[in-house]
Amino acid sequence: MDSLNWKTDIDNDKEVPKINWTALQEFVINLRNSKSEKPTTRNCHIHEKYNLGGLHLARILEFDDGMKWIARIQLHKLTSELEKRLFHEISTLSILHEQTDVPVPEVYGYETNPDLIGRAFMIMQFIPGNTGTDFTSFRSKDIPPQFQAKFYHEMARIHASLTTSKAFDIPSPSNKDDVIESTGDYPRRIKEHRFDITVRNEGPFPLKHADFLHSNVIVDAEFNVLSIIDWEHAGTVPWERVEFPMFLYTLPPALDFPWRYDDDGKPLADDTRKLWEKREEYVRSVAEAEKEMASDDGLSSILGSIYYQNLSSCYTRALDDFTPDRSVGVPINKGNED
Repeated sequence: MDSLNWKTDIDNDKEVPKINWTALQEFVINLRNSKSEKPTTRNCHIHEKYNLGGLHLARILEFDDGMKWIARIQLHKLTSELEKRLFHEISTLSILHEQTDVPVPEVYGYETNPDLIGRAFMIMQFIPGNTGTDFTSFRSKDIPPQFQAKFYHEMARIHASLTTSKAFDIPSPSNKDDVIESTGDYPRRIKEHRFDITVRNEGPFPLKHADFLHSNVIVDAEFNVLSIIDWEHAGTVPWERVEFPMFLYTLPPALDFPWRYDDDGKPLADDTRKLWEKREEYVRSVAEAEKEMASDDGLSSILGSIYYQNLSSCYTRALDDFTPDRSVGVPINKGNED
């Protein structure tokens, strides 16, 4: 518990809404007992430490026998959109936990009736670690150098598992016409190749984590990956939408100034060159994982293709331009809970 980089002064945190903590304790005690043939749980202690991330508040719940759970509580009053996200994340986590080897927390229960504690929430497995950005910033170069290779390799294996799992073998429409419409005349080659943009029209299609970044990766002090969190925006996508993890993001050459590259198309900036090298190593790790899983080279071939990475970046930027912001409001003060 001492190793968690969490906050402790929740009573004075204006971002935290009013919560009925006693009702939450009663809920989880009943939930724990309902999962046991011989109910013995009588007490639940809510730890002082808490964490705020995006649109949620996390509190640690500890029972008599030392078992710990997490309450993940929505910061805002429930809307139809927030309820949809909650159910989507619960379903995604359940499938990942039951049918894949992707490390995710198990979901034990949830409640959408805000009258119970004041907000909708879910109860999850406690993973004893911090997110990667609790140790670093969002930049890949700030991941401790001695742990980078191991961390990238573990993330590559998880990435490969997401794209090879049959648990999410759900048909997804080709978006090539949307890409063309949203990008207009840029790049011109998209229109020229509009009928061979899609790699696999027939599927299966990969599962994409919308924020595949180390802020959503729980690690220990040596950056061993313990769990991937925040799946509320995950979904199956065409292969052309698959990109590198965001900690390895760099602006594609097709979207950058040409004078930043040499005659061979390599970046002139030293930092960018090093990032390209890390990306190449990541692709090799993905290829190794695909071989170990006896799967095809779908992910490594997409990540290793400048053409498809340019296309994916164009599409992502188009979505950023034309899709409403995913946030639902500003932090709530206790005096104004609406």
